[in-house]
Amino acid sequence: MRAVTELLLLRHAKAADGPRDALRALAERGCRDAPRIGRWLEQHDLVPDRVLCSPAVRTRQTAALVLAECGDAAPTPRPDDRLYLPSVTTLFEVLLDLGAGARRLLVVGHNPGLSDLVEVLCGTEVPADPDTGVVFPTAGLAHLTLDGDVTDLAPRCAELTNFVRARQLFVDDAP
Repeated sequence: MRAVTELLLLRHAKAADGPRDALRALAERGCRDAPRIGRWLEQHDLVPDRVLCSPAVRTRQTAALVLAECGDAAPTPRPDDRLYLPSVTTLFEVLLDLGAGARRLLVVGHNPGLSDLVEVLCGTEVPADPDTGVVFPTAGLAHLTLDGDVTDLAPRCAELTNFVRARQLFVDDAP
């Protein structure tokens, strides 16, 4: 029997404006939304065992805020330069290089790469938010299930199990 792997793809939370894209920090809304995703992961027993993230300030901050809500079992995020605004091909390369053996892998990154990856892996688009029409908003989380290891990635090898938008979560906002 093959192991099931879960792939969690999280777009960074809302960032503030800034002169250099890679140095943009989270906006107030982003600082509020990222912990919501972390609490959701913890409440649904989806704490990752490995975390990869873009080196951009906003993605590292998002990962830190999410994982702070996941308890002591949360791993330390591993930034990888290739995850800064990557293509689907580059995302595949990173997952193949760094994802082997992970049972639940969280990737914190950027769009359009993440939404494109979901489309390739699942053969379907992420459904648009009925209120805003946005497909993969900031602090949006795609939960994919793979039959096998991340190293078995191929087009249409995954199922989109869930898609969570932080702004739609009604969780305790207490610090």
